[in-house]
Amino acid sequence: MGDWSLPEKLLKIEEGLRGIAASGNVPSRNELRSWYFELLDAARECKDTIPGGFDNIEDLSDACNQLREAAFAVDDITEALHNNSKSVSERMNILRNVDKRLDEIENAVIKATGRPCRWSRELGDSRLRHTLLINDIAACVHVLAQYMLEKGPDRVEGKCSIAKDADQEAIE
Repeated sequence: MGDWSLPEKLLKIEEGLRGIAASGNVPSRNELRSWYFELLDAARECKDTIPGGFDNIEDLSDACNQLREAAFAVDDITEALHNNSKSVSERMNILRNVDKRLDEIENAVIKATGRPCRWSRELGDSRLRHTLLINDIAACVHVLAQYMLEKGPDRVEGKCSIAKDADQEAIE
């Protein structure tokens, strides 16, 4: 019996990113890099292991690809926070590009789940703070994980997806 663990992995990533955002401190380069790699790993796993049973498998696959973009957004935030050779203007441009990337990520999440995930959109330029951008990344990861938990299989065995409401006799 195998469990489909991707949603739980995404919730762990969400928790870590929200912790960074909530602290209000500038996270270390190493801390951000570790979440960058976690997101890349989740994107790979998501793309390779989406089980059957989802009505919108193509949209969900696109949302999984956007997890890579979320990783790149974290990497760009790292660059903006820690590359001292960049001017303030260059750093702000990096954060503006992260904001644009987050719009694309949210569009894919909405298409796959029907739910928005960015909450700082209404804040004008103040949304370009690293804490709000990281929180928006975490929120998009959360919406995707929740959708997978709600609509996904109970478990995956080999190439078979076992639905939550599956007839137990049919499984055996």
